[in-house]
Amino acid sequence: NITLSGSGAITNSTAAMNSSAGSISITSSGGAITTSAALSASGSVTISAESASGDVTAGANITATGTGNAIFLKSKSNILTSANVTLQSNAGPITLWSDSGSVNEGGILIASGVSINSTGGNITLGGGGGSSIPTGYAKATSSINSASNGAYSGIRLIGSISSGAGNFVLRGQDSARVGSTSHNSGI
Repeated sequence: NITLSGSGAITNSTAAMNSSAGSISITSSGGAITTSAALSASGSVTISAESASGDVTAGANITATGTGNAIFLKSKSNILTSANVTLQSNAGPITLWSDSGSVNEGGILIASGVSINSTGGNITLGGGGGSSIPTGYAKATSSINSASNGAYSGIRLIGSISSGAGNFVLRGQDSARVGSTSHNSGI
């Protein structure tokens, strides 16, 4: 198992992390988390930013290779992906959970070229409260917007998502806290 925890920003900037016999867990109580190099585990991959200003950015591929093991990204703020990143599990659930503090401040961006593939596991994108998965909505923020029309989204889906035979849930909501364009949307 590989466990990283800290009270500030965490970035794995150059070296890929591979846990061939266990899980990967990255937690920050006071800052953002950015994966700039690939993460791969036979167990689950869990990334959690517990600060109100702590985005989680998947900037490189994240893979859970063991059958049924999860990829779990959780933030009190935004969940962001860089272009051309793959999140893939082997029939395990994939959860992207923004605004986990339920303060209407956290959306989800699935950027261009991103592929989320659970090969049969459930995929959930949402926000707000919940105990093991989000039961509320990802909320529109200024970080989740369209440059072409200024619209803000709770979930901005530009890449692709495939759950195979698994369930697929998207919960996104506009927010009166950002922007005033008629193009704002939940998803």
